[in-house]
Amino acid sequence: MSNKTCRTAPLLIAITLLVLPMLYVASYAALVDTSGKWVMGDDGICYVRQYRYGGKAAEVVYWPLRQIDRQLRGEAGSHS
Repeated sequence: MSNKTCRTAPLLIAITLLVLPMLYVASYAALVDTSGKWVMGDDGICYVRQYRYGGKAAEVVYWPLRQIDRQLRGEAGSHS
């Protein structure tokens, strides 16, 4: 392993660890749906759509941000 590689590896790891949370929050902001539209699920039950895409997977992945969003904006900005 060259000396240059030893210097750049920690920098790349640090950049990655800083960028990933920003991408997570940005993707949540892009997918969250606050319009209050009602949709019918596969089980025949109507519910308020929370995300534009992703369905149940998005609900699981973005659950921590949903809780923060509810605290910051209140229930009015976050339907469920």
